[in-house]
Amino acid sequence: MAWANAGVCIFAFFVSCGSLAQVVHAAAPEISIYKNKVYVNSPSGAKQVILLDHDIKREDVRVEDLTFNGYHDLKILNERGAAQEFYNVYLYSSSLGKYVFNKKLSDIPCLQVDAEKKQLVGACFHISACENWSEHYAVTRLGRVSLVARAGAYCDATGQVYSYVDHFKNGKQISSKVIPVLNVPQRSPD
Repeated sequence: MAWANAGVCIFAFFVSCGSLAQVVHAAAPEISIYKNKVYVNSPSGAKQVILLDHDIKREDVRVEDLTFNGYHDLKILNERGAAQEFYNVYLYSSSLGKYVFNKKLSDIPCLQVDAEKKQLVGACFHISACENWSEHYAVTRLGRVSLVARAGAYCDATGQVYSYVDHFKNGKQISSKVIPVLNVPQRSPD
């Protein structure tokens, strides 16, 4: 690889993936990292440099098929807090032969793949210690997402905890189920 020089670590991944609509056997990109730069050899053979506003390490880069199209996409850790982490998401565009930043997916906290359901999951939304939820999204091959379900918990002013599951279709809520969670009284130490 042309970018191999002192101080640059080279990481390569070779995996085949498929999708139901079309079987694509795309090798994962070859990636090397140096400070705030990610050097990528895409499946098309194109060389690309992704510049970040912070230094990263190898474990900060994930290679996953986020759009279920058989091509590997990139998640690069952007920030991590006590309860959330956000990735800069780059989807592979076979028509352009390179990785393209996707703002919408980058704004989803703790982005994960549910391969069984072929959905993406925002696994760690939260407003407070009492209000936490996850969201499931359908995703197109171009990276457009639509909310399918939201599940979580919240507290009312009295401290009562409720769990809920909401379902969505075409951007509209079609059902909601809210259940009070049994509050277990605290025992005093005897």
